[in-house]
Amino acid sequence: MLLVGWCVLSLVHSGDLERGQPVRGGIVSLLCTFWASAFALLSIGAVHGMLVGHIELSAALHDAFAFVFCAGVAIQMARSFNARDAVLRAARYLPVVAAALLALLLVLALVVRQIGPVKFWYGGIRFSGWAENPNQLALLLVALPFLALQVRADSSSNRTRAVYASIAGVIAVIGIVTLSDALIVSWLLGAALVGSGAWFHAVFGRSARRSTILVYGILCPIMLLAILIPFVGGLEGAALDALSGIYSEGGQGSVRLTIWGNGVEAILQSPFYGLGPGPHSGLHSPNEGFEAHNTLVDWSASAGLLGLLAYIALLVVVAVAAVRGRKPFLLVSIVALCCFSLFHYVLRQPLFWGYLVVVLAYAGVDLVPLQRAKQVAA
Repeated sequence: MLLVGWCVLSLVHSGDLERGQPVRGGIVSLLCTFWASAFALLSIGAVHGMLVGHIELSAALHDAFAFVFCAGVAIQMARSFNARDAVLRAARYLPVVAAALLALLLVLALVVRQIGPVKFWYGGIRFSGWAENPNQLALLLVALPFLALQVRADSSSNRTRAVYASIAGVIAVIGIVTLSDALIVSWLLGAALVGSGAWFHAVFGRSARRSTILVYGILCPIMLLAILIPFVGGLEGAALDALSGIYSEGGQGSVRLTIWGNGVEAILQSPFYGLGPGPHSGLHSPNEGFEAHNTLVDWSASAGLLGLLAYIALLVVVAVAAVRGRKPFLLVSIVALCCFSLFHYVLRQPLFWGYLVVVLAYAGVDLVPLQRAKQVAA
């Protein structure tokens, strides 16, 4: 409801519309293009799904309204970024506000486990804050540490850099107590990319000295290998045990593989334009009203491989924008989001689209100042 109210107020007070002609920024055009193609494919798929009896009306309407809502929020959010200062404020405030509020909730949850109908712990052990389950909170958190690190990297103040490094640490602690496997895996991948990028920059960067190349490029890797080689067997066993524990916990591993497989079978029933909005996987066969809990599978089942190509193209554009804008931590945040999306269906979540808009705007994609917007509209 708060998002709906914000969208309405933004439209009422928008200064970007003059004489009924909207300003067409790069981000807005990109989102409009994606969603126009997506809704076209979903509509065709829905007709096909109804003809073959593979669509449940209530679930289809639920997803359709969710997609319309996400499209509206994302496009209006992109339109609200009418100046560079607005983007920087959003990027700076988002990690700070999220970390502060969630840290207070976590401290409160350690004292009082429940306030009225609000339960802070899912299953008694997983921190969920005010969310219905920890996975929703994990989606909020997955990109935040890297956004905080990007703000830190862009700051010239040592105090600000220390503050945002601390914020990233606080967010990491909160994320760990959610016990979200998808979040932890996504963060580990992101941390590996950050570490690899830092090492590559130190060794092969333009400012790298010969002594740095010798120490970090040759001696340190040799020493690291010499230390790790005796423990390779133990590390491999520990990693396999950890993966086996995650796989077997609550039977989630076998269930995920089953619903992924049935989701792929649903895709094959209508590979080009899908079966329309709604869940199309199942525990025993396709089209039993279950989600695959994998964005690539679920979206392909709904919008077909053409919809999947449009989605991948959108992610590529966002990633390229981060690279061109020289925002490495934003690129890592997108990778972490994509990794997280392999375990959950995120395209119906406004948070996911909000992060894409923030990354595009922060990377400098077609930020139209308000004054220029009015001139263009006129």
